[in-house]
Amino acid sequence: MTLKWIQNPDEFREVINRDEPTLIYFTDTRKGPPGPEFAALSTDKHPAAQKETFFVDLGAEYIPGVPSQAFVTILYRNGQELDTAAGGDMSKFFELSERVAAGN
Repeated sequence: MTLKWIQNPDEFREVINRDEPTLIYFTDTRKGPPGPEFAALSTDKHPAAQKETFFVDLGAEYIPGVPSQAFVTILYRNGQELDTAAGGDMSKFFELSERVAAGN
């Protein structure tokens, strides 16, 4: 699948409220290059590669309601934050990706 860029509040609300588990990576290009999670997502080198994944660039858009912390990956479902992987914690990132791939 593809990595999709969330660029406005409506897209963000729609994505986090999906019925299926959804992975969003938060980066901030003002603070530096994206982490290894972005590389994994953009090259489909992760367990959820057959699912849609998303990212938000906190340096490019202001979107109310998004986390203010960059370089984290958050698993959402039905508007709820289910779990978080801190930036650089690739084992946790892959765990979240496996959950998305499994549908839970």
